[in-house]
Amino acid sequence: MYNETRKKRSHISTDVSIIRTINAEGLDLSEDGMYIYTRHQFVVGSIIEVTFSLEGTKIDVTAKVVHSQPGIGIGVKFTDLHEDVADKIKSYLSRS
Repeated sequence: MYNETRKKRSHISTDVSIIRTINAEGLDLSEDGMYIYTRHQFVVGSIIEVTFSLEGTKIDVTAKVVHSQPGIGIGVKFTDLHEDVADKIKSYLSRS
């Protein structure tokens, strides 16, 4: 189970594309991850590509699946975030 200290999370409702082929919905966002509603199953530890829009900006990130609820959704932790993407997410969270 993923036991790191949780960072501030903000409710978000945004279309998400996983591996460029699976349509899903982002439900909440933190500086280092997101919970995504999807009926597709993913193995914890899998590395996936996630694309979503944040305030009109397309965000492409690589993420690791850290939590999986088959048929409900997945929790992902962003990996190798570019500084400009991390700044965009932090800025969004500071205003929400």
